[in-house]
Amino acid sequence: MDYGVRLTIQGEMGAPGSQLADYAMTMGMRADELGYATAWIPDHLNNARVGPGQKGPSLECFTSIAAILMKTSRITIGPHVYCNTFRNPALLAKMIATLDEFSKGRTLLSLGGGWFEEEAVSQGFSWDAHDPRMHAVKEATALIKRLWTEDNVTFAGEYYRYKDAYQLPKPYSKPHPPIWTPGESAIAREIVCQSGDYWLIYSKPPEVMAKLKDSIIKQAGRDIKLAASAVFISDYDDDKMLSLAKNFLKEREHRFKVKPTLENILSHNIIGDLATCRKQVKAYAEAGVDHLIIQPMPPKEGMELFAAEIMPRAGVTA
Repeated sequence: MDYGVRLTIQGEMGAPGSQLADYAMTMGMRADELGYATAWIPDHLNNARVGPGQKGPSLECFTSIAAILMKTSRITIGPHVYCNTFRNPALLAKMIATLDEFSKGRTLLSLGGGWFEEEAVSQGFSWDAHDPRMHAVKEATALIKRLWTEDNVTFAGEYYRYKDAYQLPKPYSKPHPPIWTPGESAIAREIVCQSGDYWLIYSKPPEVMAKLKDSIIKQAGRDIKLAASAVFISDYDDDKMLSLAKNFLKEREHRFKVKPTLENILSHNIIGDLATCRKQVKAYAEAGVDHLIIQPMPPKEGMELFAAEIMPRAGVTA
């Protein structure tokens, strides 16, 4: 199992709300040194941490990825996840292919439908219901893959129309940068089966991840790698860990129609003393998770702790 880490560009997860670029750059460069396989950056135009009706600073995702890639040498960096609403698929395909060339194969596509309606509308983007947004993601993902691998693309869909489109040069990564598909909806599962290399699932316990992997492989009729993204909080007393978990809940609860509970946070993530966290990480590996992305709290300190005490490459068997 490989490991990734989510970086912070909007003061989330207990990071400071100022000097966002310096913090993200320092964290990204250190993740590269520590041996993380991937680093991830959220894609927002408004600060999603503070919630609807409030304002806060946030850096743009793609340019943040580009900046940190140019200051690192080994780690792959991608979005957690790109919002399809913000970019035309052909433009995004060209942007990623260009970044793939400059970084020599250290980026990826992870495309979703977004969730922050206020953000999209305030910035002048149209906003549809969930299923139409996800059908657009399905078309966009397939189109991007075709633009990366085919000489000429003509397509007339419900959301996009291309005629004799081509893109050169083709991506540095062969046959194309990896495609990570987030989400558990029926449409997301269709996208995984049609185009995905990885299926990215948020905050689910290992036993659920095992069932999800079995089901998607059966549905796709081929091997699909599974990635889990989970909060990591450890090496604090119980009161401190509970306080951090509550802070994470506060940052997340406005994103869902049915708000997650504190019990959800504690049972669906990697939270506890180091021995407990090692057992949880081992359980993810045994469940068939191929890539575990941690969302550490606090970010830099948690990232260092996980690398030193949890990651097998640091000398500790998870």
